[in-house]
Amino acid sequence: MEIVLAVLQLIFILFIFSIALLFLFVLLLTWSWAQTTDQETVSLREILSTTAIEWGALITLTMGQIIGVKGFWEAPPILSEKVSARQLPVIFIPSLHTSSGLFRILLWRLQKHFFTSLWPFSWKSFLNSNDLLEDQLLQFIHDVLKSTKSPTIRLVSFGTSRPIISRVLSHPSLSEIQKHWIAISAPKKLSRTLQFLSTTRTKNCFQISTRSFTEPNLLIRGSRDVICYPDDVWGEGRSVSISPIGHYAVMLHPITVQRALEELS
Repeated sequence: MEIVLAVLQLIFILFIFSIALLFLFVLLLTWSWAQTTDQETVSLREILSTTAIEWGALITLTMGQIIGVKGFWEAPPILSEKVSARQLPVIFIPSLHTSSGLFRILLWRLQKHFFTSLWPFSWKSFLNSNDLLEDQLLQFIHDVLKSTKSPTIRLVSFGTSRPIISRVLSHPSLSEIQKHWIAISAPKKLSRTLQFLSTTRTKNCFQISTRSFTEPNLLIRGSRDVICYPDDVWGEGRSVSISPIGHYAVMLHPITVQRALEELS
């Protein structure tokens, strides 16, 4: 019994130490953002509040990734043009180094609003080539379309997966499919912070120009994104800026859910 208690105490200590290091890391990112932002002078109070919000969002989303998430499909195959928008498939695509568990809360909210065809997607960890990553996503989209018989596909993405999705949606095999894409905290090009934090996989994906490829129908981002700044990293197009939150906290904000419901409905 004493050994079990000792192990539990060690796990608890490591957990506290880990989240303390995470807070320090987010604080450093926020401090760097505050020194280069185009906004007026950012106070210490705003730096700490932004850090706390982003830190709490990171912990919440990490728990969702640990628990994981499953797809939800209760809609019959779509064999008629007259069908509810809530029966049309929605594919959820995380960033290149996170899992689909990132969308756990958003998936739950959509289920509560009677969406019946939700398909989380996860990247295979051993794939690094742009072509192979695009092939994996394209095959997943085709599998969903084959299962649902849907003439329309909707996508909700997060983070650095944007260039991959942009190229896949422009593939000739999807030319007759109606597409609607909501991108969350998804930069069009790497910011300086992302260039420092990114792996070889991410940098390779952003090296290919996406200028002539598909753009998101709506971009949702935080006004205090301490990872993706300045504003020109987002590109042009229809966007919503939610204040005063950052890169990951956008996933948990009610406005994100509201705008997603409006777009998908």
